[in-house]
Amino acid sequence: MKSPTLHLRPSPRLRHCAAFTLVELMVAMMVLTLVMGLLLQIFSGTVRATQNSHRQMVAMRQARMVLDPLRKDLTALVAQGEAATIFVRQDSGNATLAFLTRNRGPQGVSDFRFLAVAYELAGTQLTRKAEIVTWGQPDLMAQALAAVTAPNVAPLSNSVLRFEVMVVLDNGTTEPLSTAGPWKSDTALGETVPSGFYALRLAGGAAPDPAAPRVRSLTVAVATVEESILRLPGATNIGALLPSPAAGQTPHEAWNTLINSGALNAIPQPAISTMRIVQMTVPVR
Repeated sequence: MKSPTLHLRPSPRLRHCAAFTLVELMVAMMVLTLVMGLLLQIFSGTVRATQNSHRQMVAMRQARMVLDPLRKDLTALVAQGEAATIFVRQDSGNATLAFLTRNRGPQGVSDFRFLAVAYELAGTQLTRKAEIVTWGQPDLMAQALAAVTAPNVAPLSNSVLRFEVMVVLDNGTTEPLSTAGPWKSDTALGETVPSGFYALRLAGGAAPDPAAPRVRSLTVAVATVEESILRLPGATNIGALLPSPAAGQTPHEAWNTLINSGALNAIPQPAISTMRIVQMTVPVR
């Protein structure tokens, strides 16, 4: 007797189930690659935006570290009548400010003591130098300007590209330091201003004189970046490319006009997009 033969028949369901073809697998891989690439772009863009936002905040903080102490010193400016006690010079667009500011001396001291301060940009480092002086000494101006070379240096920021000062006159006009005018003086405090500097004639409480305008306030602007940006090629040259404002124009207006014109396109984009321009106006009457 023959043993029964077992015949296996495929299920109808299995006959209709086919494997993926090579073309289908390739299409699936392409779609997956496109999706992963899109997600990577979104992630990279988010990271760059976060980094730029952080760098902008750091650059803004660097600007405030410069302007806040300068505002306090100028608010306590020492002026005797119309005698100018602000001495300025301008080198390659960057300004140096030297002046006397009030500083309380110890109680019981007969001579009221003051502080001679100087703000100066060297490279990308902006410093505040200070020396204690006493009012009434015959060499008061020399002491005031001695702050420029004083050893007591306090670095305020290491990432300042430009430090610009404009004067606002009592007739309402704004002038750059390079402009000649009656608001400049070669003498101050009864002495001749040393070569390389000149003094500002302050408005004081006198009525405006159209023929001889005086300085009513200072407009100070800084362009700063986050310190790591300075390692990018050409970043340290931005300050030299920023133009000195024309009469009636503020540094903020002049510098933004240049940036928007595309003249700085050769500079790496992160250096331009994260640079902060901060400006303040301080009365000095």
